[in-house]
Amino acid sequence: MGESVTYAELQFSKAPLGRSVSPQAQGEDWQQGEHLEQDQAELMRMQQEGNCSQTKLQKMRGELEHAQQLVQKLQQQLDRAQATVQSCQVTDCCLETWMLHGGKCLFLSKEEKTWDQSKRECEVKSSRLLILQDWDHGTMLSFLAHTDTPYWIGLRFTWDYKSRMQQWQWEDGTPYNPPGSRTRDGVFGTIRGGRIERGGWYYDKHRWVCERPAGCPQGTAGTDPRA
Repeated sequence: MGESVTYAELQFSKAPLGRSVSPQAQGEDWQQGEHLEQDQAELMRMQQEGNCSQTKLQKMRGELEHAQQLVQKLQQQLDRAQATVQSCQVTDCCLETWMLHGGKCLFLSKEEKTWDQSKRECEVKSSRLLILQDWDHGTMLSFLAHTDTPYWIGLRFTWDYKSRMQQWQWEDGTPYNPPGSRTRDGVFGTIRGGRIERGGWYYDKHRWVCERPAGCPQGTAGTDPRA
């Protein structure tokens, strides 16, 4: 009989169909895939944050440009104001003891005199008593609008014997007849607390306000406001 072959001696071989994968390797691959998804999600989040930051940056740049334009505009206004002040300093818009207001140079006295004396004091300074026909409480010098001290102004009661006309009149000849007021209280006008009063008499003594055009060089008469 031929040689007998036992089961133990048989050797079986199987050609590999592919790379065998162990459970441990499968677990590692799954973890790597999960990490990759997390990295992708993190990258997308960072991109979104970057886009948001870029939007905020553009907005901040726009606000900065607007602020710079505003500063430039304010600087231009300041430059014009300084140029005006320098121009006044060069041309002496107002004399040293006078103040500039409403396109006029004003002089407020500290002593008290009659209306006629005050009128002459203004004329000596190539000026005239203040005329308020174009002013109101809002445009008036703040001091005159709030002081309780009366100041003579260029307003008086006139009487024409030939025409027998009587009226209140400014020093430039313009009539003053506010509606709803009495024709006569006194003969001269004052200003007090921003109100025009007409109770002044010949021997009353008050402070006074002179006016002259702004821009006359110091030491020269310039344009006579009485003309």
